Amino acid sequence: MRSTVASSATFMPVGGPTGPGTPSAIDGIIERTGKGTGPGNDERIEAPEVQIDEPLASLWAYYTLTRPGETKIGTCGVNMFLLRKGPDGWKIFQIAATSRTGGCRAIAK
Repeated sequence: MRSTVASSATFMPVGGPTGPGTPSAIDGIIERTGKGTGPGNDERIEAPEVQIDEPLASLWAYYTLTRPGETKIGTCGVNMFLLRKGPDGWKIFQIAATSRTGGCRAIAK
């Protein structure tokens, strides 16, 4: 995961039960994910929309997340990734996501 993100990349939750969240370093997410044991969450995306203009790109996609051992979708929303192209290739420098528990539709396998 770390090879896909810029060193100063951030994650911004922009919606949920308590409203906009606080930006956090993606490094923390990568560390927590790497320490996980057992089955992980099932996060799926659908119909990603990509836009590119020279060294800048964005990816926008609907997602669903189901917790291990559960069959019901726990949360859904939109993930948005901003990427830049540099000498080391394409790197994510910002991720933003909405999150809701209602109105979620399943994504086919």
